[in-house]
Amino acid sequence: IGPAQLANIPVIALVRSAQLARITHSPHQAALEAKARQVFQAWCRLRTGEAHYTEGAAYDGYLMDSITEWMTGLPDRAELLRDGHDAFRSLAVQWMDLSLPGRPDLQAPLGDVEPEMTFWATALIRLAGWYEWRDADWFVHRFPLQRMRVAGLVSAYGQKMQPSLDAPAAGPQELPNALSLRTGWNKGDLLAVLGLSRGPAGHLHADGGQIILGWQGRFWITDPGYQQYRPGDERDYTLGVQAHNAPVIGGTAETLRAPRVLLLETNAHGWQYARVDLSGCYQGLRPGATVQREAWLINDGGLAVVARDT
Repeated sequence: IGPAQLANIPVIALVRSAQLARITHSPHQAALEAKARQVFQAWCRLRTGEAHYTEGAAYDGYLMDSITEWMTGLPDRAELLRDGHDAFRSLAVQWMDLSLPGRPDLQAPLGDVEPEMTFWATALIRLAGWYEWRDADWFVHRFPLQRMRVAGLVSAYGQKMQPSLDAPAAGPQELPNALSLRTGWNKGDLLAVLGLSRGPAGHLHADGGQIILGWQGRFWITDPGYQQYRPGDERDYTLGVQAHNAPVIGGTAETLRAPRVLLLETNAHGWQYARVDLSGCYQGLRPGATVQREAWLINDGGLAVVARDT
C-alpha cells in the first residue's frame, strides 16, 4: 500500500464500513477489519518515513476523525495505539503548531484549509485522552466550545478530561507539510509558517516556501487555503501565483513539490531561523541554479519576521 491508496475518501469509507460491520455482526466483518488494519499500518509507516505523508491539516482531520472513532470500539486498541504512537504524535504536533495564536480553532490556511474544517479537533481530543498528552490537554481545553463538533464534545465528556498547565513547547518545528516558527499560543504571540508540500495528494498546492503570518487573532499574510475542483477562474486563482508568495523566477512559478529543509534552529541570538531549498520545485531553471528561502522570527524587544530569497 502506497500514498496513492491512502486518499482520505476511500479510507474513510473502509474504516466506517468496518465499524458498521462490527456493530451489525456482518459476515464481512473479519475481512473489513483486516483490511482496515493493513491500511492503518501503511499510514503509520508512510507518515513517519521519508514520504512525510499528509493531506494537509484539515484533510488529515477528516481521515483521523473516522480512524479514531473506528478504533474506539476495537478490543486491541491499546496495541494499535502503541504501534501508531509516533504517527499520531506527529499529527498532534502538526495541529497544535499550525494553529493561530489566540484562536486554537483555526489552522494556518496552507494548501487546503478553511475555517469550518474542525474535524481534526475531535481526533486530537481522543488522542490526547488515550495517550494522556498533557500539552494536547492544555490545547483542547482552550478550544472554543461553540466551534467544537458534537462528536468532539461527546469524546471530551466521555474521557472526563482534566485541564493541564503544561502548554506545548514553542519554537521551530518541522512538520510533514510545513515549517512552524512561533513564540507561543496566546493572542499576542506570533506564528510564521513556511509551506513544505512534499506529498502526492492531488488537492494540495505546489507552494514550497509559502509564508503565512498569524498574530493577534488573525492571519495577516495568508493563502486562499482550498482547492476548487470545478474548472474556471476561481480554481485557476486558488492554484496560481496570485494566491501564493513563493518565489517566481523569471516568470517561472513552482509546479513541483520538492522542497528540502536545509536548516531549522534557534540561533545564538534566540531568533528562530529556517532555510529551505526550493530548487527542485521549478522546471526549466538553468543547470546548477538554486533557489532558497530563509525566514527569521525575531522576539527581541519586539516581534518581527524577516524573509530573504536567494
